[in-house]
Amino acid sequence: MFSNKDIKQINFSNKLEKSNFEVVCTPIYRGQGEGLKNGYNYIYQINVSNLTNKKAARLWLEDIDETILVDNLETKYNFTKEPYNVKAVVGEYDAPEKQEQGILIYNPKEQGNTAIYGNDAVEKEKLLNTPTYSVCKNHTADEVNIYAIDYGSESLSMFNDFPQVGGIVYVGEDEKLKNVFRMMNDEIKSRKKLLLNYGGSFDAYNSKNEVKLPQILFIINNYEGILETYNSIYEDISSLGRDCERYGIYLIVTANTPSTLGRRVALCLDNKYAFHLNDSTDYYGVFNTNTKVRPRERLGRGITDNDGIHEFQTASIVDEGIDMNSAITQIQERIRYD
Repeated sequence: MFSNKDIKQINFSNKLEKSNFEVVCTPIYRGQGEGLKNGYNYIYQINVSNLTNKKAARLWLEDIDETILVDNLETKYNFTKEPYNVKAVVGEYDAPEKQEQGILIYNPKEQGNTAIYGNDAVEKEKLLNTPTYSVCKNHTADEVNIYAIDYGSESLSMFNDFPQVGGIVYVGEDEKLKNVFRMMNDEIKSRKKLLLNYGGSFDAYNSKNEVKLPQILFIINNYEGILETYNSIYEDISSLGRDCERYGIYLIVTANTPSTLGRRVALCLDNKYAFHLNDSTDYYGVFNTNTKVRPRERLGRGITDNDGIHEFQTASIVDEGIDMNSAITQIQERIRYD
């Protein structure tokens, strides 16, 4: 509660006239912390605005909608695609301490190998489907190739016929599972030799050659499920993750927590998204820092570290009530003939 000393006399002057206003400050609390100073400012602005017919500036923005579309975010934030600079729309973030909201982008070259953590497989798979759609929509097969192991609901299968998608491995396809890891290792060896004359730099090679190397996104959905039938996945991912980024190959792995991935795998996945986790201490394991920020109880709401730990809402591909597979088929045909 506030005492008499919390009632201040404020001298205020503007273009109209100089007046004295008495401002009674009352505590304001919001979400995960708004300072008392902001509370004073906000009440002060309300009182002044009432007397001068001006609308007070809000100290925070409206909450992000639960359903936001990739296409709408691209328009809202003037998202522009650049050839051979692969970027994928993830969603929209909220940074209340900066009074800022913005489009959340995954840029493999800048953010590298990625881990997606959470208890709910639906949320994790949404965060696979959304950037996959965004990449296929904005970049050609000459710019990016996508390979995946989907031991979840197989939702990635809707992208199987896109020209950017080289292949998807499903539960029970044991030989294909081994082959895709073998292929990735062979590709690293091939690119390593190819880049020798360019200082080992993927970017240097592409900047000096008309026929460029595509970036490769290697998606691994449901690490724990794969581990049950393919024991060597830990060693395979550790080996790939150590070397792949410098050659334009990037891992995107979903798992429950960092502890289930194992230390060596978790350490090679620097970019992280976290949805709802069972234990609040798991967030420290993800981001290696103490944070009070937690995702709210909304489907697709997570947190990530983009210049601070912030909450975000995963974007949707289509609006509610629209059949996803039909929409994807139409989009695929449009992309094919663009």
